[in-house]
Amino acid sequence: MKNNLRHSLLLLVIILLTSVKPYAQSDWFWQHPLPQGNALSDVSFISSEIGWAVGDAGTILKTADGGSTWTKQISGTYSSLVKVSFMDMNNGFAVGMYGTILNTSNGGITWSLQSSGTEIQLSDIYFTDASNGIVVGLSGKILKTTDGGSSWMEQTSGITQNLMGVHFTDLNNGIAVGQSGRILKTTDGGSTWQQQTSGISSTLEDVFFADANNGIVVGASGKILKTTDGGSSWIEQTSGITSGLKSVSFADLNNGIAVGNFGAILTTSNGGTTWIVQQSGTNFTLMGVVFNNLNSAIIVGTFGSILRSTDNGFTWQTLSTAVTTTSLFSIHFSDLNNGWAVGGGIFPDATIIRTSDGGLTWELQSIGDFDLFRKVISLDSLNGLIVGGNSRIVGAAIILKTTDGGSTWEQKSSGSASTLLDIAYMDENNFTAVGYGGRILRSTDGGSTWFEQESGINSVDFEGVYFSDLNKGTVVGDFGKILSTTNSGLNWVDIPSGLSLRLNSVHFPDSSNGFIVGNWGTILKTTNGGASWNSISDGIPNYWNLNDVFFTDPENGWILGGAENFIQQIITTTDGGATWDISSVQIIAGLRSIFFVDAYNGWMAGNSGTILRTTNGGVTFINEEQLNSVPSEFLLSQNYPNPFNPSTTISWQSPVGSHQTLKVFDVLGNEVTTLVNEYRDAGRHNVTFDASRLSSGVYFYKIQAGNFIQTRKMLLLK
Repeated sequence: MKNNLRHSLLLLVIILLTSVKPYAQSDWFWQHPLPQGNALSDVSFISSEIGWAVGDAGTILKTADGGSTWTKQISGTYSSLVKVSFMDMNNGFAVGMYGTILNTSNGGITWSLQSSGTEIQLSDIYFTDASNGIVVGLSGKILKTTDGGSSWMEQTSGITQNLMGVHFTDLNNGIAVGQSGRILKTTDGGSTWQQQTSGISSTLEDVFFADANNGIVVGASGKILKTTDGGSSWIEQTSGITSGLKSVSFADLNNGIAVGNFGAILTTSNGGTTWIVQQSGTNFTLMGVVFNNLNSAIIVGTFGSILRSTDNGFTWQTLSTAVTTTSLFSIHFSDLNNGWAVGGGIFPDATIIRTSDGGLTWELQSIGDFDLFRKVISLDSLNGLIVGGNSRIVGAAIILKTTDGGSTWEQKSSGSASTLLDIAYMDENNFTAVGYGGRILRSTDGGSTWFEQESGINSVDFEGVYFSDLNKGTVVGDFGKILSTTNSGLNWVDIPSGLSLRLNSVHFPDSSNGFIVGNWGTILKTTNGGASWNSISDGIPNYWNLNDVFFTDPENGWILGGAENFIQQIITTTDGGATWDISSVQIIAGLRSIFFVDAYNGWMAGNSGTILRTTNGGVTFINEEQLNSVPSEFLLSQNYPNPFNPSTTISWQSPVGSHQTLKVFDVLGNEVTTLVNEYRDAGRHNVTFDASRLSSGVYFYKIQAGNFIQTRKMLLLK
């Protein structure tokens, strides 16, 4: 019943997203982990240099240099992708959750969704030639195409167990493996299937044949099976491990690699008869492995991990970067360059990371043994405060202060036995912190000493606090609780909300206007400094939990949230919450915190060490178009319409793939925003520039692609 409910909820999310807008993504880019942080489930190479990886939330990455660098491709789906397979430079397929089948005929420049006729997860795909392919999935699902994927026909598998992997040795002969030790064999191209005896009951995850006779199957509990007769019989091999294996690949008849849970990597040099455990340097789950030449292999896994070996798997280099994968609950910057993010989970996972270059690089800072940091304030490049706690059973509040950029953190006495969840800046000396059990703490000396203020409540956890000036503050928490003070917290007044759910965050862009967000899609607004609050949640699904809110002025604001463990949402407004624009972030990990230093530069942080940044206020680009024909020259077109209000489309073309930037400048030459800053394939491209936050006037937009630079003028009239 629970799985059915989750299935129905995610389908509803996908239907909502596709009905709201064709495929809208906020212009936020990954800063941590890199190149991105979604779990990667499979990888496919067609040469030593060119390959693709797929993963959660419709993630597709491409490399043209053997895995050293990766660029994101637009998949057009939010469904998690499980397997990817390319036949040549241009033609490839990806399959995944909810019956998703994607096809590209131009190397991934564009992907099209094909009709599979099912909503069941599809686990693997294999093409024997350009026309004939097989897909396997859960509940014994087998689909076949004979027209290159234009149509798919269901075949009878004879089983109801999940099928996880499939491999063909030629047009007719193939093997599928899956749950309960199931092995199926076909000799007629997948039209009919016969069960084979595996001798085990564990789930089998993947299968690979080095030639028509020799094949290897890997699965749960470190199981490895080998065949030398094309899959008619199977013999269990000794793996030397008990952790689950997820994927296997061979470079030739002798040299192979298997990968799996807890960073497991096994190699064989005798066709799979014996296996050697290698050191991966990670404990992440490794989901997919492929040889891209006789000696080199690529592995992908959870947290966006990418590993490469150039010596048949004996040693591994980590190509992805992440200083932490713990949940980050707060991110805060004092300026465009200096900021901290903090988080944690289970003792001793409390984490502090710092950047001094706007998030381009992050440094893990050394601290003591703590459970959880919930909020950080970056006062300047040297001074900061953190609040949190140890496990709730112990219930010890934590307050840390640094005056040297985080090189050292000094723990301050809180006088409280309750974990603290938020801290508010009042001025350089005055701060207020709140937490479990209705606790409110106050400092008047820059956070060095703290004393308790009476809230009148001890049965409610306070989740958020914000002061719009030294005197006026608001606290929010469980059961719809809102408290207000006009005298720096000497007295707190209970403000009725009419709600019984958790309120998670509060923010005031000025002394009058404030916003509160909470569970079940709750958004509240005040225009009288918090004396009363009204709901402005129209159009927000009530099954979304909203985690954080930030406004740069009374009109422009951002909210983070979504259904837990599903695609995350950014909810934006440019009219003070009268209307909301919902755009999706291609991330499943929960987003917890958002902060802006100005109208354009902001950061988000969340689970799995996720940090995203925007340099244009998170403007949403809709229907970005990349046509298939390759132009013969560079060209930056005049924007249309021009003059415009408030948005216009900027188009350009490039005859070669390259790293490209598209920036907007004002008449004084000041950079207003960066619209594009990434590798783009050869082709025609366009983006929408939203200038709703800018004043009327002349602006310039400049494209740079390699040595090509061109600038054009546009006119905003409001």
